[in-house]
Amino acid sequence: MKIKLTSSQRMHKNYDDEIRGEEAERLMFDALQMHFNGTKDDALILSSHKFLTNDNTNKEKDFLIVNLSRGYLMTVEVKANSKRFGKAKNQFKDSKHRLAEVFSELSLPPAWKVVNLFFAQKCEMPFKCPKDKCSKYAIIADETIADKINLIEQEIFQVNKDWDPKNHVSEFIELF
Repeated sequence: MKIKLTSSQRMHKNYDDEIRGEEAERLMFDALQMHFNGTKDDALILSSHKFLTNDNTNKEKDFLIVNLSRGYLMTVEVKANSKRFGKAKNQFKDSKHRLAEVFSELSLPPAWKVVNLFFAQKCEMPFKCPKDKCSKYAIIADETIADKINLIEQEIFQVNKDWDPKNHVSEFIELF
């Protein structure tokens, strides 16, 4: 038997999805705040950032983190449910393109590492994510946020051992 939803019922469902998404973003915001208050890193965290573009696309980035102390830019896409991973993948592709434009325009060196992080407050199977990426770059449920960010930062340090923030302050300022 098929059930047909009225327009008011469909609107209510969308509103519920929006509320769940906001709740997931709040969890990530609180975790990022706790993390960076603890590390005391020189970092800029933008929430709900939209790049200005010539093609009139307006794709929001849930969080964009520019960490001068450790030399990385991290795009964080937050979803209420892991079944939205496909949408996040498209947002990551757009982020890569937008950040490449910024780096090219400002003639920034490739020393800055660019990382994408997916967070879902709730997991619904099947969750399709490349296994080599999910171990570090996907967080499902809020209890692992701090641990995963620490792992990512340790990995960045391993490939960026020569990073000296003093040599990149003007780039950091130029970015924003």
